Amino acid sequence: MEQIELKELGVVRDFPDVVAWVMTGSRLHYVPLTAVILFPVTIFLTYTIAVALGHAEAGFPYISDTGTMPPESCIFGQLMSISVALLGLTFYIRFQQIRDFCNHFPHVPKVRKLNNVSFPLGLVATFGMSMVANFQETSVLAGHYTGAVMAFGCGTAYFWFQAIVSYELAPHLNSIRKAHYRIALAIICTVCFIIACGCGLLARKYYHGHDPLKWYPSDGGWGLHVTSTGAEWVMALCFDIFVASFVSEFKRLLARPPEFLLDVEHLGIGRSLSFDPVINA
Repeated sequence: MEQIELKELGVVRDFPDVVAWVMTGSRLHYVPLTAVILFPVTIFLTYTIAVALGHAEAGFPYISDTGTMPPESCIFGQLMSISVALLGLTFYIRFQQIRDFCNHFPHVPKVRKLNNVSFPLGLVATFGMSMVANFQETSVLAGHYTGAVMAFGCGTAYFWFQAIVSYELAPHLNSIRKAHYRIALAIICTVCFIIACGCGLLARKYYHGHDPLKWYPSDGGWGLHVTSTGAEWVMALCFDIFVASFVSEFKRLLARPPEFLLDVEHLGIGRSLSFDPVINA
């Protein structure tokens, strides 16, 4: 692992007498980068297909409304599942990154605790995204809504913890500007989450149409519906931007391949075992 003096990194606070670890060459930043590219591509693709086939209205549908009917539901489920896997891996890499930092600098116990709490929240959020993608609104409504609350609710909580961690670790792993940037995104996500849930529930109360996937002004609750869907789209955008902020930090990470050891003693064979070459007749 390459060792670089802290002063060469511009670190002037809290750790003047220690040596910073800089991990390079693993290209782990491609994991969050791929996730933040694939997510909007998935939404744009399914939105285009759903509107073209008349399965959803062009104006202000929920994101999942554009992936409810086949064939777009198949594309939505498949690509979102890949995005979920990449996002879960991103959260795991982030967890290991902060844990390794705490191992080198043990006098930051607050950061370790925040990291240990945020990681499970991130996993719950990714599981919720998987439920949203695979439990369509028209098929399993309870499962779909539960997944949405898990994804956006736990995801927002994860961002709050990570924003606080960013302040604690600035300027060692990230700049103070990035910490401000992350706390702003967490605030926006929180406001949008409350608006999306509150207005969505009220809109459903006043809705008297026949197909929620095609919600018209005459169906009732239109203004509340548009407010809810707009908040969801803004929240999804903030999610994507927040994850993208990990890309530059992951460029300094080194991944070592896992090691697998064969337990020879449990194979029931001796170490002097020899194999005769097989000769084809």
